[in-house]
Amino acid sequence: GLRSRNMRTQRQTCVIAANMCRLVSSVADVHAVAPQLLPLLRRVSEDAADPDVRAVAGRAYASLENVAEVDVAGRIRDEMRALLVDAVSAECDAERRHAFTAC
Repeated sequence: GLRSRNMRTQRQTCVIAANMCRLVSSVADVHAVAPQLLPLLRRVSEDAADPDVRAVAGRAYASLENVAEVDVAGRIRDEMRALLVDAVSAECDAERRHAFTAC
């Protein structure tokens, strides 16, 4: 698709990539294809002869980058969860120590 010389094929491939990126919200969902897809989208967005194809490729590239930015919220959520688990664990440890010394 993106390696094709046919501008119509490149445009359709970029549209599909952009739509795919809009449907997912986690980097894990696109992790397998991102390393291959990002350089190709960038190349098409910079080198395609047709301005429409360049624009569509640029939007697809931006959509894929947006998935990474959106996943920051997922990472923050995971970090908060880990902090909460640590806090609860520390509180339980303190209660156990207090109960042990009271006996």
